[in-house]
Amino acid sequence: MNTFRPVSTPTVLLFVALLVVLAAACGQDGAVPPTPVPQNQQAEASVSPTPGAVLDDETPSPVAVPDVPEFDTTATQVPTEPPQEPADTPTPILTDGESEAVEETQTSVERDPTATPTPAPTSTPIPPPTQTPTLEPTPLGDHTVIDSYAFALTVDGDVNASASGWLESEPDRTQGQIAFAFSGATVLLIWLPAGSSAPAQLVAAGFDILGDSQPALTFEAVSEGAIGVDGDEGAFGGFAVVDQSGNTLGGGLIGGWLCDGTGFILSVTGSDSTVVQVRFDRVLYGFECAGR
Repeated sequence: MNTFRPVSTPTVLLFVALLVVLAAACGQDGAVPPTPVPQNQQAEASVSPTPGAVLDDETPSPVAVPDVPEFDTTATQVPTEPPQEPADTPTPILTDGESEAVEETQTSVERDPTATPTPAPTSTPIPPPTQTPTLEPTPLGDHTVIDSYAFALTVDGDVNASASGWLESEPDRTQGQIAFAFSGATVLLIWLPAGSSAPAQLVAAGFDILGDSQPALTFEAVSEGAIGVDGDEGAFGGFAVVDQSGNTLGGGLIGGWLCDGTGFILSVTGSDSTVVQVRFDRVLYGFECAGR
């Protein structure tokens, strides 16, 4: 016949504590290995209960297992130090001389806010235009004066002029001609009674005279215009000299003007057109009507 021994109260309490620990371990890590029970307690647990007590009918009251709080170990807050306020900057103490210099500097800045004053523009005086003097030909070195007839002619240099009559055998104040070589050009001056002739007609007569004197050459007109001689108005014409083969041998200028009822015909020829132009101008510059 089996007999049951009653279980002591300390044993029951120890058993309950073991259940609580096992329940907590199962909630955190899953399955928990069984906790070994001492042999003396196993022997006590196998003892039969006291007579009259039925173990199957006595169901122990469930014991509430407290929830174990879970701690988050990843988020660890580190306390930060409170921001420090900047220290006050000490205000420099100025002496009387330094405070006056600061006040003068502030006053000067307030009076003149601009950086650099702009100087007033100065007007540059414009010089008056200079008058270009009229250049007149100047005789070069020695000169030759021809004044035995109704005119006076001054020629640069020492020239050997030959005079002859135009309408008479001898030249006089009413008619005649002179010819001379003049520094690379040949000069022929004819004077005769003008009658009703005009300067342009005298120029045309000069072309005829040259053509009659050299029939083998052709005188082709290339230019014409007006000239001034000793205060009188005249005319001129330019031409080229061409031989029978069509070669240009040179050229010349013919001028015609009137002087107190006397007509003058001037012809200057040469191989260089520039030399011809210069010599023509020099003769006109050196001419003067007689009695003026």
